[in-house]
Amino acid sequence: MGAGKLFEVETTRNFDRRIEINDVWDEARSSYLSGDMVLPFFDFIFSKMPSGLIVVGPSTEGYNCHAYSMGYVDGEKLETYLLLEGDSPAPGDIALYYDTKKKPGDDLVHSGILQKNGMIMSKWGTSPTFIHNFPDILTDYGDIMRFARIPDEVLGEWRTTYIEDHPDSNIPTIYDFEKMVKHHKNYIYFVYNSGKLTA
Repeated sequence: MGAGKLFEVETTRNFDRRIEINDVWDEARSSYLSGDMVLPFFDFIFSKMPSGLIVVGPSTEGYNCHAYSMGYVDGEKLETYLLLEGDSPAPGDIALYYDTKKKPGDDLVHSGILQKNGMIMSKWGTSPTFIHNFPDILTDYGDIMRFARIPDEVLGEWRTTYIEDHPDSNIPTIYDFEKMVKHHKNYIYFVYNSGKLTA
């Protein structure tokens, strides 16, 4: 995007809410996320998690947040697509969460996809994919957010490369908010009975 100051958003202004999310997350994972306990895990998440977070994808070790949002990531190229001050993020842009306490190159700690309603769709490590407000993330997901506008052909290449290198990853190919969001009870059973997302 050229030289200039990067567009940045501070993500820690309501850190107490992030702590609340993290506490629920840790309790749910330690108590329920194993074997036949998947559905109780989600019941716990939906009953305890602060409002505004929507689960739209299953837990899997097949891919993480970066693979989900971008596929194979070329770090040097990624920097060239970062939005600058004065740019306006748009649906489909990649939301990038950075931890400024870490050294450059190790500071990108989370990523997701900006949705039409201004929320972010992101996979939390090997855990489920959520749609959430941009600051509603785990406590170790950094302190600032930047955006990258990556051309479709580049994203397509990165995602294709990742899928070819990880044929068992089962990354969903649908990135459409309206198609993915279901009523949570029906959707959980659908996801875990089918093992993947469909339209």
